[in-house]
Amino acid sequence: MERIYKIESVLRKSNTIIIIQGNYDRIYNYFNHNNGDGRFLKYTKLKGIAQEGLTKKDLDKCDFLRTFCCFPIFSQRFVDRLSHILKDEVIFYPIEICCENQKKDFYAAKRSEEHTSELQSLA
Repeated sequence: MERIYKIESVLRKSNTIIIIQGNYDRIYNYFNHNNGDGRFLKYTKLKGIAQEGLTKKDLDKCDFLRTFCCFPIFSQRFVDRLSHILKDEVIFYPIEICCENQKKDFYAAKRSEEHTSELQSLA
């Protein structure tokens, strides 16, 4: 049986999206449509830039960030606490977020291909 999770941000202000840097189409297609094998992630570190509404203090307290690329970004704290529960459903990839000229490590989340294949076979 599929589990459904609801995720909400603690931020209640505008301009708090992470803009993904790099080959947007390749990243979008891999994370959202399972196009490609993801090998490019072995040679390229994912990077994102925080919109002007986000501060370093916001990043320190947030466990979930939104992107235009339609995949969630989670804090180290989130990964430490919940990765054992999500290990069969989600793969976490390191992503460096730049905010106020400082860098902070987070994790981009992608549904595991096994889980996605199961869902597609049910459709």
